[in-house]
Amino acid sequence: MQIVVFNSVAEENLNSVYSKWNNLKTDSLFNLGKDFLNKEQRDSALICFSICGNKATADISKEEKSICINALTSSARLYFCFYDYDKACQQLIKAIKLCDESKMDKELTGIYMEQGALMMTYAQQRPKQQNFKEAEEAYRKAFWNALKHKQYSSLITALFNLGNRFYSAQKIEEMKEELDAFNKADRKGV
Repeated sequence: MQIVVFNSVAEENLNSVYSKWNNLKTDSLFNLGKDFLNKEQRDSALICFSICGNKATADISKEEKSICINALTSSARLYFCFYDYDKACQQLIKAIKLCDESKMDKELTGIYMEQGALMMTYAQQRPKQQNFKEAEEAYRKAFWNALKHKQYSSLITALFNLGNRFYSAQKIEEMKEELDAFNKADRKGV
């Protein structure tokens, strides 16, 4: 049996690191999180993204809010990797709320894609019709938001995910509206 002792020196070191990171500007903190992620130091990346996402206040610029939204989405993705689906969901809800409050709906496409993936995974592990419906709704929201903002790569991904879900449920006809919209969409430059 291995015992880990958490002493006051370790606690002081953690508090020092937290204080240092908490004092960074949103862009620096987000980039530090990405650096940790690139080095596969997910725990440190998660801390950076979480701190960054919580820096969102009413008085920061739209650019900073966009960084906070991306940080919340990134932290949700990491919580998802750590199998903490509840915390991932909470982070996505915070990101959606921030988008709504800031009237920044362009960022919603990626959030809805993450939400769809989270709900689909959750539904596959604990099959409940409600979880599948929530995944479908999230993918639909991602599709329509991507179409609105001409985010064609995301549009295709959302349509693929929606199609995959409806095909496996043997109800492909339920996505007729999305298929029609996709076929009519002007996808120049795709």
